[in-house]
Amino acid sequence: MLLNVELQIFLIISSLVFFLIVCNMSIKKKISIRYSILWIILSITFIGISIFPNIVTWFSNLVQISEPVHTVLLLVVAFILLVIFSYNNSITKLTNENRLMIQKLGMLEKKISDLEKEKGEMVHKNKM
Repeated sequence: MLLNVELQIFLIISSLVFFLIVCNMSIKKKISIRYSILWIILSITFIGISIFPNIVTWFSNLVQISEPVHTVLLLVVAFILLVIFSYNNSITKLTNENRLMIQKLGMLEKKISDLEKEKGEMVHKNKM
C-alpha cells in the first residue's frame, strides 16, 4: 500500500494531533483513563500505519485478505465493536448502581416517614 508523500504527511500530522488531543483530555480528566487507553492505542496505530503504510499490506498478506483497504476496514469495524462493548459494560454497571441507589433512597424515605409518624404520635400523646 503506497501513499503519496502529501497524504502520508497529512496522516502523520493528523494522527499526532489526535494523539495529543486524547492525552490532553485524559490529563484534564475529561475522559477516563479506561477509555483514553483505547483511543491512545488507536492513535498510536494510526501513527504507525501513517509512517509505515506497508504494515497494512504485510498484515493483509498474513491473514490472507486480498486488499489492504479491506484489512483497514476490518480493523476499524473491530475497533468500533470494542468501543461499543466497552460502553455497553459501563452502561450496565451504571444501570445496576442506579438501581441500588434508588432502592437505598426508597428505604431512607421510608425510615424518614416512619420517624416523622413516630414523632407526630409522640407529640399528639404529649398534648393529651
